[in-house]
Amino acid sequence: MWENISLGLYAFWCFLLIFKLLGSPRNRQFRYRHAFFGPYAWHRNMRNWILIFASLLGVLFLPLPIIFWLIAVVAIIVAIAAAWNFGNKVGNPFVDLCLLFVGAYLGYLIISHFGLH
Repeated sequence: MWENISLGLYAFWCFLLIFKLLGSPRNRQFRYRHAFFGPYAWHRNMRNWILIFASLLGVLFLPLPIIFWLIAVVAIIVAIAAAWNFGNKVGNPFVDLCLLFVGAYLGYLIISHFGLH
């Protein structure tokens, strides 16, 4: 039961993250910190609390390979968002490239290690 709640909260957080990335202003003032954690204190943002509870339940009740798969999913989402932002000249291009390569590399490492079994 707790595993399903953790996965549901994590999926909900991923959808909120995607919608936040899609709804962010498309200019050079774009900041990933604001997109992920909000422009104000971390404890005032409900997305942060959802991620905290999902992570806590996941660490307590999910097997380790599933936790790594969840990390890979977020890394790939970040890589795709960074590639899109770099292509559309949104935000700092150096940060976009760094996040693109780190997200893609992290996703590749996890997927290649755990495979698709």
